[in-house]
Amino acid sequence: INLISSFIHTLRIIHPDNTYLVENVSCINGDMFTNNREFLRNFSNFFTLNYDLLLYWSLLNSGFNFIDNFSYGMNNRFNNDFFQNTSLWYLHGALHLRTDSFTGETRKLVYREGSRSRLLDQLSADLMNSVYPTIVFEGTTAEKRAKIGSNVYLSAANNQLSNAAGSLFTYGVSFNVNDKHIGEAISKSDISTLCVGIFGSEEDNLSICGNCKAIKEWADIKRSKGLFSPPPLEVYFYDTSQMCIW
Repeated sequence: INLISSFIHTLRIIHPDNTYLVENVSCINGDMFTNNREFLRNFSNFFTLNYDLLLYWSLLNSGFNFIDNFSYGMNNRFNNDFFQNTSLWYLHGALHLRTDSFTGETRKLVYREGSRSRLLDQLSADLMNSVYPTIVFEGTTAEKRAKIGSNVYLSAANNQLSNAAGSLFTYGVSFNVNDKHIGEAISKSDISTLCVGIFGSEEDNLSICGNCKAIKEWADIKRSKGLFSPPPLEVYFYDTSQMCIW
């Protein structure tokens, strides 16, 4: 119970009660959401490794016509029949996603009228009743692969990344060894350009840069074996200190 209470307390510190707050020193405020929405306008599809609600809220209030494919007519369950149209994917799950242990169906929590209407209140109630979010908490790549493979939604998300094309712009992704499955999905894809955010220079981020260059090598090897394969993967690094996404 103490662990659950600490988890909920931490979430409430990170998440604002109202996304239009102008001044709140303990969390992301309205001005920061405005900045983030302007940043997101540069993209059409989103893959996130974060568990929190901030990207979801930012997109909800942005006016974007994004599709997460959790159909209201299906009690907010993920619609597997039209997953190709999905433009927002939670590669490692999220706090507002739940998977039915019997049917294997994943649904999302939404705001509803009445008591405990807010997502954070619903999350708190679920945790107290030992109902946990659909999240990849596992540590190693093998454990994460097993969790993803056992969940229909997470598997679809991973496959969609493997089938992506065009340019992929990443921010805050460390490409650690325990997320090797993410690099493998990129190497299998038709992505032509990978832009990776690092804080500082390449010399200051040898591990991240080395892992990303390994992804390029994997991709180029796979593509060299195909008759109609996409061109070699190009990897670029940029300094995140030069950007303001919030």
